[in-house]
Amino acid sequence: MSKNWAFVTEDFFIELWNVDIIDTKNHMTLIRTFKGHNQRITDIEQIRLSRLLATSSFDGLIRIWDFNTSQLITELKDPTVALRNFKDFGNGFRSMSYTTECGGYLLTTGFNQYISVFSPDTSLSKSYVGKLEGHSGIVLVCEVFEGTPHCISVDDKFNIRVWDLRNFYTIQIMKANNLVTALCLLPDQDRFCIGGKRV
Repeated sequence: MSKNWAFVTEDFFIELWNVDIIDTKNHMTLIRTFKGHNQRITDIEQIRLSRLLATSSFDGLIRIWDFNTSQLITELKDPTVALRNFKDFGNGFRSMSYTTECGGYLLTTGFNQYISVFSPDTSLSKSYVGKLEGHSGIVLVCEVFEGTPHCISVDDKFNIRVWDLRNFYTIQIMKANNLVTALCLLPDQDRFCIGGKRV
């Protein structure tokens, strides 16, 4: 069985590896290395419907790559952030989460009180769809329940929101007891786990 893995390096490069599992042993082969961004790369997601690769960075860009050739296809920006004057990493992306539901959505978090939604499977030139609004603090993490149109997000004021991506509405609000920095979904059990320094 063969799989492809993608890694990022401290000097902003992306490494693509092929992993062959033969006789329960992993054999890794470096396929290629290429420069991804000019600042820290924060996340990588496979755009499965289009067989593309998305990378996010503190430089304020999401770059879409051809997975087979590593050619840069396009760059995506949050148009609402580009109008503001942020310093340092204020206009960058912190994380991404992708789902094939609703035609393929790429959800991104930055240093904002909302989640930006892109649809690179539908259009690469006009990919920005809108945002999920309602958090009162900066959104720290956001994950999609695979196989459903629902996602969960947590902000720095301990608020947890469950969203319906079909209409961008919040369908449930919960409160954590402490700051949440990690979110893990258990889709088979229809549950999720949160974690943090005191959680």
